[in-house]
Amino acid sequence: MKKIISLISASVICASVSAPVMAAGWQKQYPWAKESVEYCLENNIISGDETGDLMLGGNLTREQMAKIFTDTFNLQSNSAVRFNDVEKNKWSYKYVQAFQDYMPKKGSSFNGGEYVTREEFAASLVKASGQKAADSYTITNYSFKDAQSVDDAYKNLLETAVTNLYMLGDSGNIRPKDLLTRAEACTFLYRVVNPAADKTSITGNAQVTVEQAQAWAKAKGAHQR
Repeated sequence: MKKIISLISASVICASVSAPVMAAGWQKQYPWAKESVEYCLENNIISGDETGDLMLGGNLTREQMAKIFTDTFNLQSNSAVRFNDVEKNKWSYKYVQAFQDYMPKKGSSFNGGEYVTREEFAASLVKASGQKAADSYTITNYSFKDAQSVDDAYKNLLETAVTNLYMLGDSGNIRPKDLLTRAEACTFLYRVVNPAADKTSITGNAQVTVEQAQAWAKAKGAHQR
């Protein structure tokens, strides 16, 4: 799989900083993302600004998402961009062009400067990585209290992300409408490129309760075996 080369858009290229400065502090603030962020740093997916801040709590835009998916999964398209707000001279044009056929939900505008939600990123990640949408939405629906707030266009793709543990919940919620942070983007991506990665909770709490585990088993028919 081709390495991801950047999470930062061409319009916000960050200056290089020394490793000791860049590393300072973030491990304690984001212990659940340590392995995935280190992977992203080593593979030039993210970099710090001139002060060494990795901006892990900052949000990801849709055009930045298009770039990392295009570079990661070598997406290609011969079709012209079909959005009315993406000009040919814009830095993101070729990335939007390659990504557009892998978008779970399309409109007349791409809205590249808007921030990405967790549900959109997870669903797009599944599709861009060549995986199939699940046949149902049962496991996610049984497991998370806010599962029905997920956009219908994303549900079956999100089911794949949940069952493969790319996307984890928080206190019984999947938080689909929350904006995606850079730390979360690193973690989601790392779980796809490295399936053996530890699926560490973002809160430090258990992700699956006994009740959820029983629901999962019931959804899969395990209670009948």
